[in-house]
Amino acid sequence: DLNHNHNLCLPEERKFLYSHKDMTQEEKSLILTLKECNIPTRSMVVILASLCGGLSSLPYTKKDISNVASSSNSETKNKDMSQVLRYLRKKEAEDPGFYFKLKLDENNKVTNMFWTDGRCRDLYEQFGDFVSFDITYKTNRYDLPFAPFVGMTGHANTCIFGCAFLGDETIEIFKWVFQTFLTAMGGKEPRSIITDQDNAMRSAIAQVIKSTKHRNCLFHIMKNCREKTSTTFTITSKSDETKKQLYKDFDDIVHNCLTEQEFETLWPQMIEKYNLQNVKYLPLMFKARATCIPVYFKNDWFPFIHSTTLSEGTNARYKKEVGPRHSVTSSLKEHDRINDRIFETQHSNDHKSNTKRPKEFWSDYCIEEQACELYNSSIFERFQLELEKTLMLQTSIIEEGKTYLVFAATNQTRQEWRPRKYVVMTDLPNEDFSCICAKFSKDGILCCHVLKIMLQLNVQKIPDKYIIDRWSKREKKIATNVERFTYNGDNLALRYNILSKKGALISSKACKKVETYNYLLEEMDRLDKHIDSMLAQEEQITTLVDIAEDSMIAEDETITEPNEEEQLQEKETNEEEEIQDPDQANTKGRKSIRRKRIVEQIIDNNNKKKKRSKGDPKKIMEKTFLKISLLFIYFLNAKIVQKTNLWL
Repeated sequence: DLNHNHNLCLPEERKFLYSHKDMTQEEKSLILTLKECNIPTRSMVVILASLCGGLSSLPYTKKDISNVASSSNSETKNKDMSQVLRYLRKKEAEDPGFYFKLKLDENNKVTNMFWTDGRCRDLYEQFGDFVSFDITYKTNRYDLPFAPFVGMTGHANTCIFGCAFLGDETIEIFKWVFQTFLTAMGGKEPRSIITDQDNAMRSAIAQVIKSTKHRNCLFHIMKNCREKTSTTFTITSKSDETKKQLYKDFDDIVHNCLTEQEFETLWPQMIEKYNLQNVKYLPLMFKARATCIPVYFKNDWFPFIHSTTLSEGTNARYKKEVGPRHSVTSSLKEHDRINDRIFETQHSNDHKSNTKRPKEFWSDYCIEEQACELYNSSIFERFQLELEKTLMLQTSIIEEGKTYLVFAATNQTRQEWRPRKYVVMTDLPNEDFSCICAKFSKDGILCCHVLKIMLQLNVQKIPDKYIIDRWSKREKKIATNVERFTYNGDNLALRYNILSKKGALISSKACKKVETYNYLLEEMDRLDKHIDSMLAQEEQITTLVDIAEDSMIAEDETITEPNEEEQLQEKETNEEEEIQDPDQANTKGRKSIRRKRIVEQIIDNNNKKKKRSKGDPKKIMEKTFLKISLLFIYFLNAKIVQKTNLWL
C-alpha cells in the first residue's frame, strides 16, 4: 500500500520541513557576499525572494539564511588573527605603501595592532597638520578600543590616516601607537591634535610628539559639566530667569572670550554672582582651562573644530556596519570600504569645485568673486557666511589706516549676551590684516571683522597669503602622480576585476532566455574543468622545476648549518604564523555587564557570609551546640505529649 497514513503538508509549509529545505551552493555564495557587504538578514530575504519569484516560492526560511550568513563567524573562531595577518600581508603585496605592525605578548597573543595604506599616507602628506584621536568606540568581539587617526581634507571633510586596535589604555600602549604612527608617516608630526580627556594619553603625547599642540575635546567636558552639575543649570520653569541667565553667561564665557585675561576675570565673577561656590565641578573645570577652553587655543591650528566630532563621525560609520561580535577581519574589510567612500567623496568634491560655480553670489564685491575662483566649494561657502556677517557690523577708527574697532550694530533684533569690540590691525603697504579673534590662525580663512575693514577701505583683492593652499583649488589632487597605484597587467586584483565585469556582462545577456541561460551554464562548467586542468598542469611543471633546481643546488653546494641569527629569524617567522587571538581588553570605565538587582545582591552577600563561617571552629561549635539543643527539646516535648495521652 503506497498511500500515506498521515495528512500531507501544505505546499506553503514545505520549507519548514528539514527534508524539503533546498539551498543551492550559488545561493549560499550569494548570501555570504551579501553578508560581507553588511546587508541585514531581512534585506537578504527580500533579495532572494525576488529572485525566486516571491516569498512563498522561497524554499527556506529566514533562520536558514541567518545560519548560512553566520557560518563565516565560526570560520574565524580561534584563528581570527591568523586571517588578519594573511589579509595584511596580501594588502602589503598589492600596495607598496601599505604598512602594518603587530605587538605580541609572551604567549604570542596580539595585544596591539596598527595599519595604514598608501592612499592614507598620501593624505597625511597633504593634510597631516591636524589629527583627531579618540578611543571611545569598541567594535569587535574582544572589546579592543578602536583608535582611528582622523584628519580633515581640503574640503573640510573627514579622512582617515591610519587605524589601531589597543589592548589597554596605559601610557606605554599609547606611546607605542603614537610612535608607530609617526614611523608609518615618515616621522612627520602634526601641528595640532585633539583628544578626549585622558591623562595617560596626554602623557604619551607629551613624550612622543612634543612639538604638537594638544587640546582636549570641549564637547566631552561640557557634557560632564551638565551631568555633574545638572541641578545648577536645569531650568525647571519658564519663570526661572536666574538659571536662564546663568546658562547664557556660562556659555558666553566659555566660547566667546577674546583673551585669557578676560576669561580668568569673568569666571570668578560668574561664581560670585550666581553663588556657585559649592558646585565642585566648576573649580576642576577652571583648573583645566588651558587644556580645553577655546580662547587658550585661538592662535593654534584647529580648523573649524573644538571637539573630536571627526572621530565621533568615523566611529559612527564603523558602528553602523561592524558590531561587537564581529571579528577584527571584518573591521579591516569595513575600513577599506569606508576609505573607498572617503576618496569617492573627495573626487566628487574636486570635480564640483573645478567645474561648477554658484548660481548667484551674495554680493558684487570683487573679493567674493576672487574667493570663488580660488577656494574649494565647501570652503567658499564658509567664506560667504563670514562675508554675510559684515552686514551686522559697525566700525570706528582708532588710528586711521592702522587700528579699527569692529562691533555688532545696535539696531538688530538679536543682540549679543555680552557685547564685545574686536580690534583689527592693518598695514596697507604690506597688505597685513589681523584681528583679535585670530580666526585666520585657527581656521585658515579671514574673519568677518577683517572683511568688514577690507570693504570699508575699498580693498579690491584678498592678499595671496590669506588664501592658503590647503583650502584652495590649487592643491595637488590625491594620487595623481603616485606610482604605487598604477597597476600593471600582472596584478591579481586587476585581473579579477576585469574578469568579474566581463562575466557580469555575459551573464546579463544569457539570463534573458532559458536556452541561453542553460547554454552558458554548460559552457561555464566546461571552462571550469579546462581551467582546473591548466592550473594542475602548471603546478606539476612548477613542482618538477623546483625538484630539478634543488638537486642542482645540492650537487654544487655543501650543506651548511644555519647560524644563530638565521635560526632566530626563522623562529620569529614561525611565531608570526602562529599568533593567537587577543584576550578581552582591559579598558577603563564600567564594563558592559548587567547590574544585579537588590535581591540578587542580598543573596550573594548571604552566600559570602556562609562561606566565611564554614572554616571558623567557633562557628562550627556554636552550630553543633544549637542543633543538639534543638534535638533535646524535640525529644522532651515528644515524651511530654506521650505521657499526656496516657493520662487522658
